[in-house]
Formats: sequence, structure tokens, C-alpha cells
Amino acid sequence: MKVKPIPPTLRDKRRYLLVRGASWRDVERAVRKRLGTVYRSLSGLKKVEGTSDYIIIRVDRGFEWYVRGALALECGESKPLFVERVSGTIKTIKDWLNSSINESTHQVLK
Repeated sequence: MKVKPIPPTLRDKRRYLLVRGASWRDVERAVRKRLGTVYRSLSGLKKVEGTSDYIIIRVDRGFEWYVRGALALECGESKPLFVERVSGTIKTIKDWLNSSINESTHQVLK
């Protein structure tokens, strides 16, 4: 028997956050320390993609402000953690990230 996919109206809504200059360990530690284990699990926090420059994390809709607050209160490696961009899709975050990288290299070349 084939399982029907869940229609988009019944799926959980998610938000994607772009954090620059932080590691996944810093983000997870900040959320667990400030929100606790229960709210960390309720937020659905998950790493989607990350490099040494940035990290994209996924949270359930409604919890993005809790996660942003927890990151703002926590200091990473001698600097505060800052959510640079929030979006409903990964594609929008990546497009914005690529355009900001292109603008910064274009300004350096001028």
C-alpha cells in the first residue's frame, strides 16, 4: 500500500536562519543554555548547511524569535552570535547569500 504525501496545508511550517561567524556547536549550546532542553526540542532546531563562514539552521515557525533571542544573549568566540537573515525557504537564503558575496567582492575590486 502506497503512503500518500502530506499536503502542503497540513505540513509543519519552517523558517531558515542564516548565522554568520558561528559554529553549530555555538548555536546549539546557546539555545540549550538559554531556552532549555524542552524548548530546544520543541523548536525543531536542525542544521541544514554550514561552512566556516556561515551556518543555515532550520526552526519551526513561531520559535524563530526564541532562537534569535537565545543567540543574541549568548556570546560565541569573543563575539555575539547574530542572525543575519530569516526566510521561509532555503533558496531565498542562498540567493541572498550569493548576492551579498558578489556585492562584497565587487566592492573590493573597485
